[in-house]
Parts: sequence; C-alpha cells; structure tokens
Amino acid sequence: MRKLLLTTTALAVTAGAAAADVTLSGAAEMGVAGSKDDSVRFHTDIQATLKMSGETDGGLTFGTAIDLSEVDGDGNAATGDDDDDGGITITLGGPFGTLTLGDTDGGFDWAMQEVGIGGSLRDDHEHGGYNGNGGLDGMHDGQILSYTNTVGAFGFAVSFELDDDTDGAPGKSDGGKGDTVLGLGTKYTMAMPDGGSVTVGLGYQKGATHGNVNGLGIDNAAVEFAAEQDQSTIIAMTDDNVTAVGGSVGFSSANGIQAILNYSRKDHEATGMTHVGAGGTATNARKDVEISHVGLGVGYTFGQTTIGANWGSMDTETRYDPNTEAGTNTDHRMLTEDTTGVGLSVTHDLGGGASLQFGVGSSETDTVFSGGTVGDTDTADAGEGTTKASQWSFGRAFSF
Repeated sequence: MRKLLLTTTALAVTAGAAAADVTLSGAAEMGVAGSKDDSVRFHTDIQATLKMSGETDGGLTFGTAIDLSEVDGDGNAATGDDDDDGGITITLGGPFGTLTLGDTDGGFDWAMQEVGIGGSLRDDHEHGGYNGNGGLDGMHDGQILSYTNTVGAFGFAVSFELDDDTDGAPGKSDGGKGDTVLGLGTKYTMAMPDGGSVTVGLGYQKGATHGNVNGLGIDNAAVEFAAEQDQSTIIAMTDDNVTAVGGSVGFSSANGIQAILNYSRKDHEATGMTHVGAGGTATNARKDVEISHVGLGVGYTFGQTTIGANWGSMDTETRYDPNTEAGTNTDHRMLTEDTTGVGLSVTHDLGGGASLQFGVGSSETDTVFSGGTVGDTDTADAGEGTTKASQWSFGRAFSF
C-alpha cells in the first residue's frame, strides 16, 4: 500500500471561469538507522506531491496528482508514457462513484487493512513477515483503472490492469502478452456504541503472464534451486496463472485502542517450462507456488503518542516437477520458506506537522528442500538453513 502524506498546504489558483485548487504537499525524514548487517548511518529522505483539482458546472469533480519523487535522473516525469504509471493519478468523481487511473490501489489492496500501526523512518517497523497487501498490483505496467463507490457503511471496488507492454519490454523478450488483472474488493464498517468501529474487508485478484520466465513477477530463485540439483536450466515459460484472495478485520475504539488481523494467499500455477538438464530436455516442466500470509497488529494512542506492534508470518511453498509428461513425472521437488517477524513503532506528535519516530523490525526465515534426486550438486546449495534480519531507525519526520 502506498504511503499517504499526513497533511498538506495549499495555494489557491483561479483560472478562467472555473475555480481550480493546486496543492503542493511534502514530507521529509532525518535521523539515524541501522540493521543486523550494516553499521549505524545517517538517514535523510524527502518527498513532494503536486495535486490539482476542479469541478465542472454539472458538479462532477476531477483531479490529478504526481509524485515528484518519481521524476527520473534527467528531470523528466513519465507523463504521456502509456507503458508507465509515472507516479501519476487522475480521478473523476460524482454521484456514480469515483474513477481513478494511474498509480493507485487495485481492488484487493483497497479493501484490505495493513497491520502496521503508527509509522517509522524507512518503515523499519516492517519485516520479512510483513505484507503490504499489494496483491497483483504492478504485475504489468502499474497503470490501474479503479472504480470505487460507498453506499452508507458499505463500499466496493473494481479494478483493471492491462498488459500493454510492447515487444522488448522487461519480461517480454519473446513477445508474450499477459491477461488483464481483475481486482475486486468490498468492505463494511460497523459503528460501535462507544464511538469506535469495526471494518471487515475482502479482496480478490486474478491475472496471468505469458512468455519468458523473467515475466513471472516472483523470485526466480525458487525456480533455479530445483534446477541446481541436476545442473539444469529453465530456459522458457509459457504461462503463469496467478490468483490472490484475502480478508482483514480492523477494530478501533474511542479510547485509542486498535487491533487489525489480516490473511491472504497468492497462488502461482506456472506451466509450459522448457527444462534442459543432464537427463535431456523436458518440454512441459511445471512449477506451483503458494504464498500464504497472516498478520496481527495492535496499537494504543494516548495523548500525542502512538505505540504500535505487529507480528506476521509469510510461508512460501514451491513445488517443481521437471517433467509433467505422462509416465515421467517422478522427480517432484519442494522448497519451503517460512518467515516470521515482529515490529514495533513509537510515534510522538510534536505538532505543526512534525513528529518523533522510532521503529524496529526483526524476522527469521527457515528454508527446507525436500524431494527430488540430488545430482552433482549438494542440497545445501539450495540455501537450506535459517537466516535472520533486523533493522531500526530513530529520528524526526515532517509533513508540509
């Protein structure tokens, strides 16, 4: 989920017969940070967003925004580029709901709540077991068309992301095309007697890529580990069908207590791989990947201070069959990666758009290989074992 700016300052501009608002908002961070494998270092970051909005004579609202931090090194924004969102969003709203095109959330992400409560420099309260609920957003070029509407306590969203990449684009070296990513989301907010609320969200997405293995949109190490076992190579992939489902429940009370629980699962069904190894060529290798996540976040706000803690578990199971032809599917292999992590954030509001922030996150990943025939390469080359990671940061954040 994209980070939102907390406050804005506005300049009012009047042009022609219509009134238009132009706002420039920004954020900055300064502090110190470190990690398990890195020394303490200074940290600085800055972000600026330009927004423009207006209204037609008939009452329709329209607007656009560009994240100036996505301007490239030559000072160019990706405006007018049909193969890149360029950090741009354009909206049109009215009684019918809101249409948004560009760098926006798909229906899955729109409906789901993240378990990270509070904030930290570099988002260091996140970790390997954390999930931002992005689903399949960005599977193609990142330009998403989203329709959202809210009726009373009920809201829903429908989103589309086209694969409009051209030949020669990353992941499309063989000219393959992908299916449109369809996203659906719905959420319901119920008011509590004490002034708090409970929000339930459900999300679904489905899409596909066709073509070179580099277009999978997932870590190719999961493919390569199996190939290492008999010194073989995956040289082509024809289909990767992907679905994502998830749900979240969030509770907030009038006395500052928050709790969020979410669950999601993403399934890859990749077929049609060409596998070349010591035993010959298999023309219909198959790889299935299941990524399941569960997260829990709790928080408490008292006065100007918010404390948030979160836990998450990300489990990835990769099943690989070198050859799925009838009668030859005898060498199943599996790579299991289980990552759990915890995070903590402390935010103290200093007023005027300034805050003091502390964040720390830690995670542990267990990797296990099973099945298959070990050839000339030892299974340890598959990366078996336990790895740990941690990071922290402390400093001030400013919003303008």
